[in-house]
Amino acid sequence: MIFDTLGTTRMTLLFGFDKLQDFKDTVIPNLATFNFVIANYIDQLMPRFIKKIEHIKAGAFACTRDNFFIIQGQNNTSNAINFSCKDYSIEWQKMSNEIFYSDLKISNHYIFFIDDSANSEVYSLKNDELKSKLLDASFFYEINQKLVVFSHQDKATKLIDVENHEYWSINTRLGYPNFNKDNFIFSVKSFLEKDNMICIDGSTGQLLWHFNLKSLHQEYDLFSEKWNKPMEIANFCGVVNEVLWMDVVCRGIGNFLLGLDVNTGQPVHLLDIAENRFMVYPFDMIPTDGRTTYDAKRNILFGFAPDWVHWQVDLSEKSPKIKMWDLSEEMTKHHAYVSAYMNCGISDSHIFFPVGSLGSTPQVFALNRETLKVDWQYFFTEGGQYFTPTKVEVTDTHLYVLDNTGTLHIFEKIEDN
Repeated sequence: MIFDTLGTTRMTLLFGFDKLQDFKDTVIPNLATFNFVIANYIDQLMPRFIKKIEHIKAGAFACTRDNFFIIQGQNNTSNAINFSCKDYSIEWQKMSNEIFYSDLKISNHYIFFIDDSANSEVYSLKNDELKSKLLDASFFYEINQKLVVFSHQDKATKLIDVENHEYWSINTRLGYPNFNKDNFIFSVKSFLEKDNMICIDGSTGQLLWHFNLKSLHQEYDLFSEKWNKPMEIANFCGVVNEVLWMDVVCRGIGNFLLGLDVNTGQPVHLLDIAENRFMVYPFDMIPTDGRTTYDAKRNILFGFAPDWVHWQVDLSEKSPKIKMWDLSEEMTKHHAYVSAYMNCGISDSHIFFPVGSLGSTPQVFALNRETLKVDWQYFFTEGGQYFTPTKVEVTDTHLYVLDNTGTLHIFEKIEDN
């Protein structure tokens, strides 16, 4: 490692920044054209955790374990750059005058550079080979190296390959939210019909089943009066043991977790979050635009609710129950608001929250998932009054934070020797 001589010295964040400024022109010469700020930040509770590598201007970014990709734009020219995470060298870059990139997506085998008119250039993740150009077509999912897209011209959802060979086409558009697992595609019917969802076979385009939340009024007695309110699907969480889990919002009443059999669409689990809360006043227990997260290693669903209530559901239990912890005191210390969870990054051990500059110094901090305590944080002292970290991604080796000025901040884990 570059800074091995520091060992496990316990330094304050700002002291680490000043001491290592001298390295800015010598450590990573391959990126001398960028504006670097190289530093090492070692929190006294986590002396091996993360160090900051650089700042890069980026309109958008995406990452894998070994690479990160950014897009830049200036004077009607777009630049897409692929960086190595090992030495931060540029592996390849592409410039385009035809498509002005505004976003990018990564699938299992491809990376998509997308403009505002639903046109994409599709490159291989392994090299810089241009595999396809998607014109007037929005990409949704990759299934067996084929692409599920929506053709705006034909107003149809299709399965195609990168050579634009068509395998199936249906005259419907996937609504939001939508979700893909293996060969299953799940989607609400439309923006106006979020109480109604469909399941499609991704290999054939066949409609397998549909489900309407209104059927819950007959299925569960507790909904006959108390829950006789408009309901909608807020988020598809994941598929576990052939059960599709989702966040459901019942307007004016509360939220609940619903599990459907992926093969039949029949409800098999219903967890009434409002009934499990320990507060004495009513409010939604999951943010209505939801981000319940599935952790495959721990086999749990978890999330946060207003007033920093942290909740978990252990799916290994025969009859899963919701467990809750009040983290309001811990999170208030760091001026955090619960909506930060919508843009957080999640690793095996920590949840990384971005916090803006409203009344406090902008920061990103890490909540330990075992102790439920904050044991690392970084303050963005270089930001101005309206500086806000907006997006966080985390891999096994790096933490990426994009701010509202279009700057990508990169942090690298420091492993034990």
